[in-house]
Amino acid sequence: MSVYKKLATIQAAMRSLAANAEGQTGQAKYGYVSGSKLLGFLRPLMDKQKLLLSQEVVEIANTPISYMTRNGEKTEMFTTLKIRFTWIDSEDETSLVNDFYANGMNAWDKGLGSALTYAERYYLMKFFHIATDEDDVDALVKEEAIKPTEDPAPKQTRKPATRTAKQALERNYIPMDEEKYWKCIAAYAQGKLTTTGGDIKEFWIKTTNADNEAISKFDYDVENYRIANQL
Repeated sequence: MSVYKKLATIQAAMRSLAANAEGQTGQAKYGYVSGSKLLGFLRPLMDKQKLLLSQEVVEIANTPISYMTRNGEKTEMFTTLKIRFTWIDSEDETSLVNDFYANGMNAWDKGLGSALTYAERYYLMKFFHIATDEDDVDALVKEEAIKPTEDPAPKQTRKPATRTAKQALERNYIPMDEEKYWKCIAAYAQGKLTTTGGDIKEFWIKTTNADNEAISKFDYDVENYRIANQL
């Protein structure tokens, strides 16, 4: 199988991702898909296909940008990159090269990191045509989900985990570290249990004091993970 066919296989498994992080520009807030969530879905698919993705900075320009804040003048580094992404099939050594441009602005020593992070995230999302628009994410997940070609192994039956409105108000929801959260999502989606044999979702709820809104998001992320990995 060539690198093109393997990339097509990954694209067929990736339909949409719901925003899981929030950014802000001035007073305007916006939602976006974090890099850790994106890679949490893509990396298992890349590993399964034995695909590597190399990144090479071809051109870089750094420009100091000064602006006024309520605490006085602030200067950050604005970094513009031309970056070359190369997909490599580790089995037959075929490859596909794409150039991509990205900008990033941060403290003096972090402008490059911001641009690289932006480039990787948006290159992957646009390359695989991963939908993130709020209006059609749910529709894509429900209508275009890929179903496994074989009957999946029977999963343990779990009782729906919810909390009453009174319980949700008693304690505040404390989000789990993002990396640990996606490990919980992946493990639960695969039908795994905790090291003590407990239910991972129940463990997450107790650890974070999750309210019903957070639980709904957990279920949605699990479903997305299963779709992406054809579980």
